[in-house]
Amino acid sequence: MGKVIQGQKLGRTLGFPTANLLPDPSCRLRHGIYAVRVVVRTNTYDGVASYGRRPTFDNGPALLEAYLFDFSGDLYGETIEVLFTGWIRLNPQRFRCAGSTGRGAKCASFAWRANRQRDAVILLSQRNS
Repeated sequence: MGKVIQGQKLGRTLGFPTANLLPDPSCRLRHGIYAVRVVVRTNTYDGVASYGRRPTFDNGPALLEAYLFDFSGDLYGETIEVLFTGWIRLNPQRFRCAGSTGRGAKCASFAWRANRQRDAVILLSQRNS
């Protein structure tokens, strides 16, 4: 459980808005991409979550970013519960094309979006098999 914090809104800009949580530093969660179920008030949503640092963008503290399927709305300040239902893969490495402006940022954004789409396809195929 945790409170959704304000992020840099990069996921929203790329078409994948995420609910960002800052886990306790003693968290023993392995850095990577997970299949999740997220409980928001009385509703539960399937999704994909990334836990770890973001070397492409800022390499700041480890962050849990959950993308909820079939959800639209504002979760800032809400307390949500993230249930880990499966492991998908390790976090991606830093994209070499990353930059803060212009062509580098566009390339990094494309790579980030492609990874999120691939994660969603993997998760959906696992759910349907």
